[in-house]
Amino acid sequence: MTTQADIRRRVRVWEILRATGPWSRHPHPGQKFLHGWLPVGPLGDAVRKWHRDPVGIRKLIAAVDSGDRSHARLAGGLHGHTELIEHNNGTQTVHKIMTDAGDTMGPGFGPKRQADAEQLIGLMGQRLGAPVPRVLRYDDDEVFMDVVPGERADRAAAAQGIKVNELAAQHGGTVAAARLATLDILAGNWDRGNETNWNVDDNGIVWGYDHALSFWDGDGTTAAAPPEAAGPFAAMWFLHFDPSKQRHGWGGFDWADNPLTPADIAWLRQRLTALQPDFEALGRHDWWQFAMTRLGTIAAHARGTQGVFT
Repeated sequence: MTTQADIRRRVRVWEILRATGPWSRHPHPGQKFLHGWLPVGPLGDAVRKWHRDPVGIRKLIAAVDSGDRSHARLAGGLHGHTELIEHNNGTQTVHKIMTDAGDTMGPGFGPKRQADAEQLIGLMGQRLGAPVPRVLRYDDDEVFMDVVPGERADRAAAAQGIKVNELAAQHGGTVAAARLATLDILAGNWDRGNETNWNVDDNGIVWGYDHALSFWDGDGTTAAAPPEAAGPFAAMWFLHFDPSKQRHGWGGFDWADNPLTPADIAWLRQRLTALQPDFEALGRHDWWQFAMTRLGTIAAHARGTQGVFT
């Protein structure tokens, strides 16, 4: 039986396809540029609306501006339509349009909230040097992102004949894993435990993606408490797990001493402070406060002598 929700979804998919075809609302080559590189038109308007400082996503802007050559639907993505786009300048991007996640995550997890999270995690990743894609925000519910290199964790583990947690243990001691773990802790990203939300590349570097459900406890009041759920790298670097304390498969974590140094903490605090206007521009001061409070929490357990970020 076809429901009203099915019909709305089909209409939305058609709107997505129409919006990304050759008749797209996305701009095409030959339009004028502002300041030598920022397009004038729908794309330029979107960049100016959503990004305070777009220099870090300049390559994404150039790719989208060049137009679309081909599209391929990507599997996964419970709360959105995701596709791989090859642009006319040869660059590939991941294009994602969010859908409402309220049915599984509860009220408040609408498309704009998810797009805000993707955008802000992308910014945090740039500033902290964490291995996550850069994000170009195009609309309330729409983003373009870098293609993450490497093989998805579940596939990489299967290729080696091992479990995903064993694969995580192989790579968990790297600087890349430490930076991804720090980002996940600061942003309250519990969804890295999903084995389809991180990759391992040919150099053994781990990469994270799919951050729409970050800042789950983003009101700042729960930042001092250990997370109810955590990805493998955050658990390795920052948490102690006691299964006897779990309730219905959740919890069981407590804060553990971590290898960050005082210099790392100061470095992180400086960069998070610089991001405050970006959070506030999206009306997400509470998320920024959550990250700062969480930083103070892990700072109290920092025992490192060799810098991860410095």
